[in-house]
Amino acid sequence: MPRLVSPLFLLLGILLSPLGQGAAGAGGEPEAEFLVRRAAADRLGEDPYWHTLLHFKRSLAGGRSLVDDPKFFLAPEGNRNPQAELEATIRALFGEDEARRQEARCRFPARYVWLRERLGLDTEGMPEAGCEAFEKTMERIRPRAATLVFPTSYVNSPASMFGHTLIRIETFYESKLLSQAVNYSAVTDETNGFLFAFKGIFGFYEGYFSILPYYDKVEEYNDIDQRDIWEYPLSLTEEEVLRMLRHLWELQNIYSHYYFFDENCSYTLLFLFDAARPNLHLTDRFGWWVMPIDTIRAVREAGLIEGAVYRPSKATRIRHLMNLLDPNGVERALAIAEGRSDPQQALEESGSSASEARVLDLAAECIQYRYAKQELDKEAYTSRFLKTLTARSRLGPAAEIEREIPVPVEPTLGHRSNKVSVSCGVRNFERAGVFQELRYRPTYHDLLDPEEGYVDGAQIVFLDTTLRVYDEDGRVQFQGLDLVNIHSVAARDAFFKPISWKVNTGLVREKTPQKEEALLYGLSAGGGYSYRMPASGLVSILLDADIRAGDGLEDRYSLGLGGSLEVLKGLGKLWKVRLYARPIYCGPAGAYLKVEFGCAQRFRLGANSAFQLEFSGMKIPGDLSSEFKGSWGLFF
Repeated sequence: MPRLVSPLFLLLGILLSPLGQGAAGAGGEPEAEFLVRRAAADRLGEDPYWHTLLHFKRSLAGGRSLVDDPKFFLAPEGNRNPQAELEATIRALFGEDEARRQEARCRFPARYVWLRERLGLDTEGMPEAGCEAFEKTMERIRPRAATLVFPTSYVNSPASMFGHTLIRIETFYESKLLSQAVNYSAVTDETNGFLFAFKGIFGFYEGYFSILPYYDKVEEYNDIDQRDIWEYPLSLTEEEVLRMLRHLWELQNIYSHYYFFDENCSYTLLFLFDAARPNLHLTDRFGWWVMPIDTIRAVREAGLIEGAVYRPSKATRIRHLMNLLDPNGVERALAIAEGRSDPQQALEESGSSASEARVLDLAAECIQYRYAKQELDKEAYTSRFLKTLTARSRLGPAAEIEREIPVPVEPTLGHRSNKVSVSCGVRNFERAGVFQELRYRPTYHDLLDPEEGYVDGAQIVFLDTTLRVYDEDGRVQFQGLDLVNIHSVAARDAFFKPISWKVNTGLVREKTPQKEEALLYGLSAGGGYSYRMPASGLVSILLDADIRAGDGLEDRYSLGLGGSLEVLKGLGKLWKVRLYARPIYCGPAGAYLKVEFGCAQRFRLGANSAFQLEFSGMKIPGDLSSEFKGSWGLFF
């Protein structure tokens, strides 16, 4: 869950350039009023960089700042009027009230430095600002570079299903873990996943920037949440990093309303890049939808990214070690991790060997993971871990697991988030059933999409809309809308025991006992177990429940209960197959058994295109309907 904002921001100070007053206006005019007139003549209120510092965005209604906290503005209408905010800022920074001037310059260092440069002020001989916190912190951490960090998606958490981005500020410390992490997130203690998603979609949360030691974020994402991390070193110069930090200082304890789909963790972070390097305008590249992976692509396209470093999660390391052992070795490692076996005694019974080293390596990783997840208290953790390390030390140096773990495809090389597809098909294999179909999905990834760069077995789809045209009579038909369609196929093994689950809600067109094709509102959910089989791939067995509502049903609604069996199998990198069968008993009025079944095959044509063949059918009492179609999909 998102963390509370750090109140002190002590690790973000900046070394301000000399501060003070410039020349007074002609005829004894107060300096501030003279500078206000100069700024107006130079049209600084319309300067794109000034809009960046205010997080101001134009719209049909005139525009507004995306910062919602009134403390961020000096003018009453500053959130909607950049010119008024500029004038108020100049009067605060260069006015005659020395105390207010000092406070404003320490509060808005990015605004001050930019205005001083644009107004061409002579700073020679100006007194120091006296912002001691800036100077001392800069002397301590000496920021010199920045890295964009991407913890990958974790579909079992609504807050993490799209991944996340943050910035690591590189310091003079050699260890990256001792660097500082700049994070923007919603502040909440909500534990109900549905309420969290609802409030996040509609902006009920306040989002804040926070600064934390990077090792805290690694522990949170890498160790606890089972999320691999990708690190992207940036080409920002030291001066550009300082410019970024000046603006970040201005945002301390300042909130903006947090929205999952646009004003989120990744989009808001882009303002820091725009502040660091003028003329980037990264925030102008996005509209209604902003996915974290798309912001990384935008940063790469702007020429800021200089490489990529993979940091596997503890869960990835555990699974890798498990794959190197036979079932007996895995069981012995788990027995040690769970305290059912003494590692020293196990070593004496099994003897010294490479496989035994793997057993103890796996046991140590499992003990650390369970402690990070708070499944072990400190006493049990310390005892088991030290005993395991002592036994392991007798077998020579530990293997460098990270070097052995296969590096997955870098996320930005995966398919794009938007998808449009065109299809041709036939319903019930009748001439009257020939159709063409157009489908648009703004986000994000389904089970049959190319998995490179994404989490295998995770489907996250929003606003998937389908229109259909039948050849015989030319009628255009709204076929369906998936408002939300999330499916997590999480394989269970000897150590990890996740629950696979799915939820789908929207409008669906299907056959009912009362109507040939009824447009219904549907809500489906299910949960159960999934296992990865060597021959058949991912196999899932779930208990399912349905709600349907609409004119095509007796009493205008039905409730359903049943189950589903699904097989998901990749055949090489280019071919993927999904088989499913789903019997649902529907009622209470006019109760009947509905059986849905199908087979879909995807053939990858490239990173951003695929061809798909799909056969689907439905059996209800007295009728069997079927459909076959071929589709070409383009990701963009």
